[in-house]
Amino acid sequence: LLVGPRPLSPILTGSLAFPLTDRLSFCLQVTPQVFLLYSSEPQSSQAKLTCLATGFYPPDVNLTLKRKDETLKTEKLTSPSKWLLDGGTFGARTVSTFDVTVVRGNRELFICEVTHSSLDEPIRKYLLKPGG
Repeated sequence: LLVGPRPLSPILTGSLAFPLTDRLSFCLQVTPQVFLLYSSEPQSSQAKLTCLATGFYPPDVNLTLKRKDETLKTEKLTSPSKWLLDGGTFGARTVSTFDVTVVRGNRELFICEVTHSSLDEPIRKYLLKPGG
């Protein structure tokens, strides 16, 4: 009577009759951390929204900035919009600059939406900017 796990199959020794052609592979995925940043200069009519994702792998990611349900036009960045971080993960950002007089006097909902292969659904970060 054997109690416990089954004994392992005997190990085969010697050469194989055919070469091994299959490879074992796996896909490492790391979920991004997402941030939505708002900045404006007191003397300027311009404001910036930055959607930032960090610590994700693989490097393919999609970042979208929205005001309510409207996708905002993003600017071309002079610095890289995606970069390699220590530890082999990646960071990415997208930036939108807009005229604050357009939203002055209104409460505005801004959304940073990030899609990545490690996610079943996009990550969304919200910012409610009071008008003033």
